[in-house]
Amino acid sequence: MKAVSFKGGLKLPVLQTGVDRSIISVPPGRELIVPMKQDLGPECKPLVKKKQMVQAGEMIGESPLEHGACIHAPVSGKVTDVTRSFVHFSGKRMPAVVIAKDGPTNKSRRQDKDSFLDSLFFGGLVDFDKDTVPLAVKLDEAKLNHVDSLIVNAMDVEPFFSSRIRVMAEKIHDVLAGIKTIQEYLNIKQVYIVIDQQYTGLLSDHQTRLLHDITLVPLKYKYPQAIDYLLVKAILDKEVLCTIPCRDIMHSQDIDGLVLSVDTLAAVGSKLVSTERVITVRDSAGKIHENFQVEIGTRFSEILDACSYELDPESRIVAGGPMSGQILADPSMPVTKDLQGIFILDKEHIVKKDPKTCIKCGLCVDVCPARLIPFMISGSVEKANYDQAQKYQLSSCFECGCCSYVCPSHIPILHWIQFGKFEIFKQRSRL
Repeated sequence: MKAVSFKGGLKLPVLQTGVDRSIISVPPGRELIVPMKQDLGPECKPLVKKKQMVQAGEMIGESPLEHGACIHAPVSGKVTDVTRSFVHFSGKRMPAVVIAKDGPTNKSRRQDKDSFLDSLFFGGLVDFDKDTVPLAVKLDEAKLNHVDSLIVNAMDVEPFFSSRIRVMAEKIHDVLAGIKTIQEYLNIKQVYIVIDQQYTGLLSDHQTRLLHDITLVPLKYKYPQAIDYLLVKAILDKEVLCTIPCRDIMHSQDIDGLVLSVDTLAAVGSKLVSTERVITVRDSAGKIHENFQVEIGTRFSEILDACSYELDPESRIVAGGPMSGQILADPSMPVTKDLQGIFILDKEHIVKKDPKTCIKCGLCVDVCPARLIPFMISGSVEKANYDQAQKYQLSSCFECGCCSYVCPSHIPILHWIQFGKFEIFKQRSRL
């Protein structure tokens, strides 16, 4: 199948290095912080108490959703705290369990349950994507919609990152086992694996032969090509429109197809409880570019120590990538299931510019992959006119950041959109 692409987006001048860096396991620190909300579902209920001993893989947080994702202890040790007001890097407060490591970090296999969805629920599996959805929720919706196509997303969400292509190259047997499991559960007829056309050479001839009944689709490099909706349009030629304002859970649409990240398929195929994450760590100066496998709850600062990287006080840590990530004030934040990677913005690459009045140039409209009018949405939010922002399809924004990148007036369009969604979410929570 020839390389395909989409309208809009950006061809960023990014040097794609690091794809040849193998995944390295980072030992967990002495104390791990495990937030009780790590996906788009509601908070999990803590099942442990202070001073309680836990084993690696033991369930410490239970989801209130029937098909949610529970949370497990990444290490064996002692619970030193169960706080109710941990501040996540998203800015939201939530419960968290703090565990002092005192024992091995053994991998635990998921227990067989009466149903496949129950095993995913108790195993804590999510779709490791920009919108982190409990996997059981996504598969339940897919089964109700009778989907017959599976799109495996082996493209990294952000420029500079390379964790997904490394998972594809190094864990292909787990990926294929996960694909087979999902195929059997949903009666999938067609499977596609999408990959950046620059990286097709990373797969050996033997690995390519393993994909004999799967269609490998190379995509031209363009940001944000890894967004689910854009892949559905490119592969299945189906339009997906979100009509749920500032939703708490993303529901699958009736599009005859399901998109899952390659990390997710590898997790399904490994049959292990979900207590770890593969992420890329990269800085803007190109000094570090590593692909790490880390335990959930490991602090960012400990990961940077594993890189032998000394953080300058004037540099900034970005949870996520440079286009849509969030700058952190505290390097002690922990890794969670919804983290795509860590990007260090070195002080020499920090540019401070004061925003000016929008000149209605339309550049943000040209690059918007969702075909929205970003300047009208952000302008409405800035004026606290949330009803008007919704009329301009605020909820359909992917939050890719292309609009902010090209704005000649340096307006933080993405941040206004995120703020608008947060305000609407608060209003709905008070109803």
